[in-house]
Amino acid sequence: LSGKGYLEPERHGLDRLRDVVEQQIIATKGDGIIAAHQSRLDRVFEKASRGISDEQAGLTDELNDINSSQKERSKKLARMRENIASINSVVNNAREKFQKGLREAQGPLHDSINETIRKVLQEIDADLSGATEIDNMAGLAMGIGNRLSQNRNVLAKAIVAIVSDIEIMLNGAENDLSEELFASGFTARYHLLPISPHTICQQVEEELINNLKLEELQSVVKDATTWWQRFWDTRVGKHAAVSNLKTKLESRLRKTLKGLSEHIGRELRECGQKALNTMEWSCQHIIDERQDRLEKLQGEISSDEDMKQEIDDQLVELDRRKLQVDELKAEYDLARSA
Repeated sequence: LSGKGYLEPERHGLDRLRDVVEQQIIATKGDGIIAAHQSRLDRVFEKASRGISDEQAGLTDELNDINSSQKERSKKLARMRENIASINSVVNNAREKFQKGLREAQGPLHDSINETIRKVLQEIDADLSGATEIDNMAGLAMGIGNRLSQNRNVLAKAIVAIVSDIEIMLNGAENDLSEELFASGFTARYHLLPISPHTICQQVEEELINNLKLEELQSVVKDATTWWQRFWDTRVGKHAAVSNLKTKLESRLRKTLKGLSEHIGRELRECGQKALNTMEWSCQHIIDERQDRLEKLQGEISSDEDMKQEIDDQLVELDRRKLQVDELKAEYDLARSA
């Protein structure tokens, strides 16, 4: 090879290969960075829009309170106090429903994991049965990695399904609490989460699927075959090597996927509880502010025109800010689709 010049840089092409690999790594990393920034910007726009809407809702309710009579204010305050216990009950029910729903939603995920283990082990068993040389066996690491990559889609679909169930539960909790606020005398609708359950769950889903890495299993194959290589040429060598390898692979596969299930359950439980805590805090904050305002207005006989004008001015400013956010979002969406 050396005599024919195949080992020279211009012939073996390793430099070109290195450049191509580096470019691919940079491109892949770049795509990931861009996607992360896009997700972050989506959340920023949604948080801004929801925040403005909630400010508008609060000012609208405040304006209605100022315009109401002293008798109407007393009724509103009494109704609100009566419904506080009901709101707390809705929060507790939402927590119980979430815990139960999460347990039920994990059933299909466990089924997918067990099916993946069964299928991959079956395919590995067929591969090992056909191995005639230790080199072939050692080379199965890449093949098994490919098997796992192919079955990764099954697990990814199961994750998408369970996250979708979580989103439905959080949407239901937010809607139920909004209805209770409405029943307590709030004429405007409030957002109880800074970003929607869909956006929250979309973020969690992306993180869970990105963490679905099973490449470490390839090292088990290499370790097992290397360890048993010395026995390959003995009378029971091949059988011993294959048997040991299958045992190690099955153990590692079950351990890894069991850990995956526990990780997913832990992440979704934490995500759901955090969202429910935020909803509970939001409800309490909205109620406390409304109660304080109504109590201050109790002693007033006539509406405060200056206060009404101030609120009207604030509403106009919020409309301007919302329009600005919508225009920036439209420009961002246009640039993103280009």
